[in-house]
Amino acid sequence: MLWDKQPYVLGGPDWTHPEWQREVVAAKVHGGYDVNAEFNDFERSHDIATIFLDEDAPVRSLPWGKLKTSDIGTDLTLVGYGWDDGSEQTGDGTKRRTTMKLTEIYDDWLTLEREDGTVCHGDSGGPTFIKRDGVWMIVGVIAWMDDEECSGNAYSTNVAGHSDFMEWATTPPGPHTEVF
Repeated sequence: MLWDKQPYVLGGPDWTHPEWQREVVAAKVHGGYDVNAEFNDFERSHDIATIFLDEDAPVRSLPWGKLKTSDIGTDLTLVGYGWDDGSEQTGDGTKRRTTMKLTEIYDDWLTLEREDGTVCHGDSGGPTFIKRDGVWMIVGVIAWMDDEECSGNAYSTNVAGHSDFMEWATTPPGPHTEVF
C-alpha cells in the first residue's frame, strides 16, 4: 500500500515538532501524474492527490476556489516546508509562506511569477491560496519550479481544472490507494 502507516504532520513551525500527527489510512491519486516526468515538465500538472487520516484533523477545512482571468496579477499565498536555499539545497523542514503573482491560468496549472520569494524542493503538495472577501480559499497545489535552484517561476496544479478529480477524491475510499 503506497500510503500505509505513513505519518502526516499537521501544523507546527517545523515537521519535527508537529502540533498534531495522524496516520494516513488511504489515498486517492490523479492517474495523469507522471512521477518520472522531468523536473520542470508540464506533465507534472496533475500533481494532486488526497489523503485520508485515521481520525479527523483538528483544523477546519478551507473551500476550493476557482480563479478568474480578472485574478491575473493578484498575489497568491503559498505554504510549504521546502528548502530556503535551492543552490545549497538546505533549510527544509521549517514551515514558510510566500506570495507570488499569478501570471497565467491554464486548465491544469497556474503560473506564478517570482517576486521576493519563491517555492523550492519540499514545498510540493503545499497549498496555494487566494483571499476573497476575507475568506481564504485553496486554488492550487504547489507542483514544480522553472529550475532546480528555485530561482524562477513556480507552478501549482489548478484545483478548479481538476474538479472531476476533486469530487471523486474527496469521497472516502476503502483502506487502500486508488487512482483516478
